[in-house]
Amino acid sequence: MQSVSRIMKMFFILLLWLSGGCASDRPPAGGAPDTSPLQVLSSNPAPSSVNVSTDRIHLTFNHYISERQLLNSLLFSPSIGKYDIAVNGKEVDVRVFNPLEKNRTYHITLDKNLRDTQGHTFPGPYTFAFSTGPSIDTGVISGKVVNADFSPATNALLLAFSEQSNTPAEVSLLTREPDYLIQADAYGGFSFNNIGKGLYKIFAVNNRNNELRYTYKTEEVGLSSASLVPAGSSNLIFRLDGLQSKSDGIVSCSPLEEQRLEITFGRPINITSFNPEKLEIRHAESHTLIPAVTWFSKNRALYERTFLIVTAKLQPSEPYLISYRGDDGTGTIRTIPFYGSSQPKVNHPLSITIAPDNGSNPAYLDLAWPALGKAVVIRLSDPLTETELSHATTLSERASGAESNLRFSLIKIDPRTFALKPSNGFQPGRSYSVSVNPADLTSTTDKSDKLKPVVSQFRTAENKECGSISGTGHASGKYAVIEAKLSGSASTFSTTALCDKNGTFRYLFPELPPGSYTVSAFIPSGSRPPGAYQQWNPGSIEPYRPAEAFGFFAEPVKVRAGWTTQHIDIQIIPSR
Repeated sequence: MQSVSRIMKMFFILLLWLSGGCASDRPPAGGAPDTSPLQVLSSNPAPSSVNVSTDRIHLTFNHYISERQLLNSLLFSPSIGKYDIAVNGKEVDVRVFNPLEKNRTYHITLDKNLRDTQGHTFPGPYTFAFSTGPSIDTGVISGKVVNADFSPATNALLLAFSEQSNTPAEVSLLTREPDYLIQADAYGGFSFNNIGKGLYKIFAVNNRNNELRYTYKTEEVGLSSASLVPAGSSNLIFRLDGLQSKSDGIVSCSPLEEQRLEITFGRPINITSFNPEKLEIRHAESHTLIPAVTWFSKNRALYERTFLIVTAKLQPSEPYLISYRGDDGTGTIRTIPFYGSSQPKVNHPLSITIAPDNGSNPAYLDLAWPALGKAVVIRLSDPLTETELSHATTLSERASGAESNLRFSLIKIDPRTFALKPSNGFQPGRSYSVSVNPADLTSTTDKSDKLKPVVSQFRTAENKECGSISGTGHASGKYAVIEAKLSGSASTFSTTALCDKNGTFRYLFPELPPGSYTVSAFIPSGSRPPGAYQQWNPGSIEPYRPAEAFGFFAEPVKVRAGWTTQHIDIQIIPSR
């Protein structure tokens, strides 16, 4: 019994000794928890050190770090090859297997999302440099990254590729390792420090995978507005626009039903320029041509990537090929294979909506489709012809207690989206009624849906119920396209201004619905006047094409009825 008691006592003492000797990031008993952000307290070599000759790099943190977390968060530029990491609490040793190059500046980047054992992260990006020679590179390139809506791109990653005479022209940026890589801060700002002299191709990505690298086709990209950016450049601006594709043509085709396909283009196209006659669908083995019966855009936007195609019946599990004879910039036609779906065609009751909503007072008729001006927009769940819809539609004006029918025209946006305008246009402050009677449609067979016309009665807004935005700007091009996007909607108003010999332009949006707007501008490529509602060109990585230079007003712009919001000035600073 005595020996057992002695053994238990020794075991208890051992437990106390082990618990006291274990590393912990907890504060002492009674102390407040340490909520300070993660920091690197010191490093060897120290930041900006020169004449470094070592096979070990030492880092000291203010919190305990796990080896597994650090391994996925450490990056060297240029690459140092294989290395080993040893973590002991707050101390980290990196053992380098291969000798460092002589007279070379090295950068060490720690992912700002790195977490210590208690979940603390860095307050911002962390990078430092040292040199194995007597001097260190001193070049700087800085700027800002914004999202598509011009908000700060807090998750942006920037990659810089040096333009060297010995780099083969055919080497793609998609396969090259970047010479420098840095993360943006919480405001979208970035700065490449201690980089070499010379010219660089730079692009920003939305680092969704948090892997300190670009993943093609899954992460949005923003390119510089200059083909090459020299070291020493500042105030650069990048806009994350969309996913990159090597082709402007069709990049995917998904069969939804036995007579319906969903196709996606590499870049958005104006739906008014989509031509179904350029579509070719064939059986992959018999080469039998499959006709496209009709089409429509998926999201009913002016610029679309995705379209739905209604075809003749496709055989389930049979191989087919689809192509579009558009210009993808390479002179080639991209053919996409797919297999027919066994999902039968689903017939839904026809639904009809009219914008503006019934009872709108006032109604702002350029909200639904700004590119068409003041118009009523009729949206259908299934395609119809202009003739058939026109036969089922009535437009009338109410004045002095009487109602009179008006002549009108229909503008086909796509086969299930139409704009309606009276012959003499909609007049301000007038009361109108638009009615679509499904009973007059011959192509639909659902009788229950034909009993009730769809009606929108509204009063058009008067000039005093609208507001205006005016301003000036400066651009290094001949023309500037200015856009005002209404917050909380898909409505974007656009106007074009001519720059004078000093690069100054003036613009005015005369009749805008009240609300909060984001105002931006860009310089369209080429010397010809831009088309109406021309879209900003974001450029491409492959083939490498810079984005069109742009700028934006930093604050939301408030528009009030009867007021002109002035001095909304925009500087378009090209990358240089």
